[in-house]
Amino acid sequence: MLEEAFLLREIGDVSPVLQLETGVCVIKLLQRRGGNTRPLSEVSAQLAHQLRISKRSEVEATFRLRARRESTILVHEKAFDGSGGVLEGGGAFSRPPGLP
Repeated sequence: MLEEAFLLREIGDVSPVLQLETGVCVIKLLQRRGGNTRPLSEVSAQLAHQLRISKRSEVEATFRLRARRESTILVHEKAFDGSGGVLEGGGAFSRPPGLP
């Protein structure tokens, strides 16, 4: 349907009848608005900011996937079973042997 709307060129142009899942539709061009173009110097800071956010999200997602794939998590069940067992160091989680 969107493609049909872009084919309309002159104000008053009407599309052919379009068949939709919910019925039929006709599109009529009522008005045109000019584009909003700004110089690169005006938008470069905003574009750079958006690019940094996008890149950071991509790097974080890659890091999370890699960390999940390559990490080993040790859970001391005794700390969670309600028996009151205390682990050396007092925590429920520990580092694998050999790590500081």
